Amino acid sequence: MKRTIYSSILISLILILTFSISAMAEIDTIKVVIDDNYPPFSFRSTSGELNGISIDHWKLFEEKTGIKVEIFGTNWNDAQELMKREKFDVIDTMFKSEEREKIYDFTESYAEIDTSFYFYNNISGITDIESAKGFTVASKKGGYSVEVLEKSGIDSIILYDSYEDIINAANESEIVMFIMDQPSAKYYLYKLGIQDKYNYTEPVYSNYFYRAVKEGNTELLTILNSGFDKITAKEINQINEKWYGKSNLLNGEYIHHAIIIVSSLVALLIILFLMSLYLKFKVDQKTKELSVALMSKKTLNQHLQAVLNAIPDLIFVLDSNGVFRDDNIKEQKGALYSKKEFIGKSIEDLLPSEIAKGLRGAFEKFEESNNSEPYEYSLFELGDNSVYQLRFSRINEERILAIVHDITEQKEIEKRIIKFANNDILTGIYNRNYFEKYTSDIDEKSNHYGILICDVDAMKFINDTLGHLEGDKHLEHIAELLKDNIPEDSLLARIGGDEFAVIINDVSTDIMEEIKKKIKSELSKNTVNNTFIDSKLSIGYAVKENDSDIFREVFKKADNEMYLEKLSHRYSFKTGSITLLVKMLEERNLETKEHAQKLDEYCVAVAKKLNSEESFINRISLFAKYHDIGKIGISDSILLKPDKLTKYEYEEIKKYAEIGYRIAKSITEIENIADLIYRHHEWYNGEGYPFKIKGEEIPLECRILSVVDAYDAMISDRPYRKAISKEEAVKELIRFKSIQFDPQIVDLFIEVLNNDSEELIINLLEKSIEENNHM
Repeated sequence: MKRTIYSSILISLILILTFSISAMAEIDTIKVVIDDNYPPFSFRSTSGELNGISIDHWKLFEEKTGIKVEIFGTNWNDAQELMKREKFDVIDTMFKSEEREKIYDFTESYAEIDTSFYFYNNISGITDIESAKGFTVASKKGGYSVEVLEKSGIDSIILYDSYEDIINAANESEIVMFIMDQPSAKYYLYKLGIQDKYNYTEPVYSNYFYRAVKEGNTELLTILNSGFDKITAKEINQINEKWYGKSNLLNGEYIHHAIIIVSSLVALLIILFLMSLYLKFKVDQKTKELSVALMSKKTLNQHLQAVLNAIPDLIFVLDSNGVFRDDNIKEQKGALYSKKEFIGKSIEDLLPSEIAKGLRGAFEKFEESNNSEPYEYSLFELGDNSVYQLRFSRINEERILAIVHDITEQKEIEKRIIKFANNDILTGIYNRNYFEKYTSDIDEKSNHYGILICDVDAMKFINDTLGHLEGDKHLEHIAELLKDNIPEDSLLARIGGDEFAVIINDVSTDIMEEIKKKIKSELSKNTVNNTFIDSKLSIGYAVKENDSDIFREVFKKADNEMYLEKLSHRYSFKTGSITLLVKMLEERNLETKEHAQKLDEYCVAVAKKLNSEESFINRISLFAKYHDIGKIGISDSILLKPDKLTKYEYEEIKKYAEIGYRIAKSITEIENIADLIYRHHEWYNGEGYPFKIKGEEIPLECRILSVVDAYDAMISDRPYRKAISKEEAVKELIRFKSIQFDPQIVDLFIEVLNNDSEELIINLLEKSIEENNHM
């Protein structure tokens, strides 16, 4: 019986091993996409090369299995999008969630990651997600933390492409709070030297890094688990030691201890300085005690003076009458003070009467209680815009130490924190947090007010097509327009992503209707630049007419009115959107009718040479007309620049294929050519963009358009060069066969130019005549 059981187990193991070996044999290359901004797991060196813990894991995997691994690094949001479109086999550095488990299968985890809130050290009381509500929190696009924040009820979130962008924004004081995984946060904070400016909470959640494959791809999942199991614990430890143990930037604990030691030394030196002041006035009586000291008075004074010079604060010694007896004023401490002679003069001798009166009161209060409370003052009357904080400390019965600290920067930071807590970062108007505080007791403050609710139409469409930067400009434009067209004593707040609310006191229904019409009228005259969608607002309003009405009911009524109007706007927007696009292209002189007609004719002619079906011909005709539609999202200064583009400008102009893809996806009439628009700059040899596909991987429509568009561009004038002859253009097409262009398509197109040119010219003339007749 036992022999039978052992035999069964042995056979099962052999079958599993055989399956694993055969599966590994079938796959010779694995394409991996990864976040390229997640130190120490995956990030780019100064030369642009990917490195880190996860990269080293994959190198070992390649050695152990013999399977080639191709790793592509990009920002995390794009990495997920590319994986969803099945451009890669594996996505690395991924957290597991319920939503992600619906589309991915996961390997074994290989790293535990703690995630915390980081906030400016002047903010207190932040310990968890609940205490972070009411603040605007920065997070990474596509990150797991966005799901956590939204599920926890935090709706004021600002998104950045990468962790490095978040830390740079924090360094520029654009944000005061962000959520980030601890390894990356420590790396960038120490890299910029701002680790002391930010506190952080205990982990708000912990998760694990996994490698994920498309759901159901058990064959690849088995290969991954089998391959990574071959990496020993010793090898893993060596990799971790390489990136954690030897990186000073990541070794925060040592730096923390160093800071404590330095702080202790500074405190010790200050104490020694105070001792020096004490000894200075008691030198005659304490000569015998000083003679047995370990350090001579001269040496001690030199040390203490060095410390004193390094301290930015101003230090004075006063007697019991408030007369200055000593100071540490140097030129570098401040020109205002260095020009004054303090010794032997009183507070009243040196300062304006009002300031002197306040300081004298603080001095006398200390004399009575011997307890120093910080006293703040400024010297605006003397031309000094700084704010100072004064503290007293007793040296002995006859002498008092006064320490003056410049707190101007601290005061500015406090103002910013208060502003961030109450104001929307993007538009500068009040935020939802302030709006809720203001309206919490509004019925007690006022018996007669009106509420105006405004929702920006087509906001998602603008973000999806032109990008969030244009969307932000749109929101700023709307906020300014509202501010200019409501009564001065009104309260204006941004209460949602694309929603604004206005509270107007002592108003009637008729006046509210006039304000609504005025806003819409001004809006129709002030459309945002570079936005092909008309600026529109859905507006609803309500007025508290009875004392028994409560804010919640008035708000709900206004919100319902706004929603009804928004429904009608949605319908009207969807009709004729393609016409808006064409109009926008024509107004910006990005494409001419003649150019579009020529491309259409040429593409159709080549398609017919290939004996294509009618559906294909219709699709390539549509594609020829709208392939460059994404150019409406690119600045004219770049598109129409007569000089050579900079590297940055070239990268910007390359984005128009993606913008065109997003626009087409949003419009029913051209949705079926969206993927073609995205790929129409791929090269036959794989050196194009954005996916670097090659040969017949490139859709046929794109290969045809590539040849036709290049030809027409060469024989046409451009802002940056003059047209060349048709003969020279054909030579260029031949020269780039099998490089940029499909050689078969080039040959067919040359046949079209040679044999069918007369017919094409006739067709173009007919279309031109037809266009003129319709005008």
